[in-house]
Amino acid sequence: MYWMSAERMICASHVVSDAAEGRQGLHGHNWKVSAHVRAERLDRSGQVLSPTVLEAELWAILDPIDHRHLNDLASFHSGKGPFPTTAAGLARLVGEQLAARINDDRVQLRRVDVRPRAGLLISWEQP
Repeated sequence: MYWMSAERMICASHVVSDAAEGRQGLHGHNWKVSAHVRAERLDRSGQVLSPTVLEAELWAILDPIDHRHLNDLASFHSGKGPFPTTAAGLARLVGEQLAARINDDRVQLRRVDVRPRAGLLISWEQP
């Protein structure tokens, strides 16, 4: 089994309701988003996937989110969602959209990691 990962950083704000801690006010993060793909066999050029392709597909999903307020974005309120405007929601949103773009009979997206801050990692794994 071969693995490959690509990582991008975005800046975005959100408001999260947390019953245990009370409502958190508007705040933002430098979100580090990593996508992990696997393949049982390499392509003709000896790669899991072209790094340029994986990076471009990940950025195509993240670019409309970068420097935005997550609560205002339609992508969190439509489609297979709604997705919570949390790190877990972002991980699932990116994962489902990226899987639709790159999965085929050889390459499969397996996991998306989101780091909203140092020391905290939230992951979504494709079932």
